Amino acid sequence: MRHLTPLLLAQARYRFARQEFRPCEPEDLVQQVWLICLPKLARIEPRAGRFTPPLVKFLSNTLLRHFNDLVERHLRTGGRAVPVGAATSAVDVPDDATGVLSRAVRDETVVRVLDRLQRLSEPDREIIVLRAIEQLPYQLLGLHLEASADALKMRFHRAMERLRGILPPSLVDELVVD
Repeated sequence: MRHLTPLLLAQARYRFARQEFRPCEPEDLVQQVWLICLPKLARIEPRAGRFTPPLVKFLSNTLLRHFNDLVERHLRTGGRAVPVGAATSAVDVPDDATGVLSRAVRDETVVRVLDRLQRLSEPDREIIVLRAIEQLPYQLLGLHLEASADALKMRFHRAMERLRGILPPSLVDELVVD
């Protein structure tokens, strides 16, 4: 969760930046995604011997679906406030078994990783969110970003190299979906 939460926050912030309204805070949306996904994590199958790409895809798809549900409910209700957790059932999540110091270090790590993602240029963040986190194919990205697949592959490669310069290589290397 510590490694993937900043990526989900980056995706949530990317999606919220393109909306005129804000049904909730990105952090709340990410917490909802974890509540939805935690009971289902055992069903994730590795792809090419790796769990991270299918896990990131599952989490990002869940975030996108939940975000779209919030947008639809907002539109259906005429803009009235809709509780963030209204579409999900209650899930018993165990309390964190770590102490205050461990939790502070973990929270600081999440903030640091997210801060470094936010330091990237908007085009770099966009290609990383859409390709590495949401794992959209280059053909679909080309339609969305109005660029050729080859140009987007180069843009993604360069953005990942910049990301490798500011984040732990273990986190960045796990995101590579090519």
